[in-house]
Amino acid sequence: MADLTFEEIAELAEKLTPDEQAALGERLRSKSQSRRGLTREQILAEFQRRKTSGEFEYIESLYGQFAHPDLDLSDDSLNTMLHAIATEWENELDEYFGNSPSD
Repeated sequence: MADLTFEEIAELAEKLTPDEQAALGERLRSKSQSRRGLTREQILAEFQRRKTSGEFEYIESLYGQFAHPDLDLSDDSLNTMLHAIATEWENELDEYFGNSPSD
């Protein structure tokens, strides 16, 4: 690629026809957006398009499909399990830094 300054590129772009300038602007915008990813407006527009086309109708519910009917937990055992899960990161930090609860 030739070493051009921004000013040189701007001067060359001004020599383009209005249609060519519009096409160049659109091309630069699309490249910029593809690097940044989708915008919120694009995501919402795609969601609305899919919703309007009926893609979200008659979707099979996952309710209860992963339940374990043979699992019976008391309130105490459930609270104990949730506390262990919630504080697991503390134990991992102790292990990482070489601290043990008995230190």
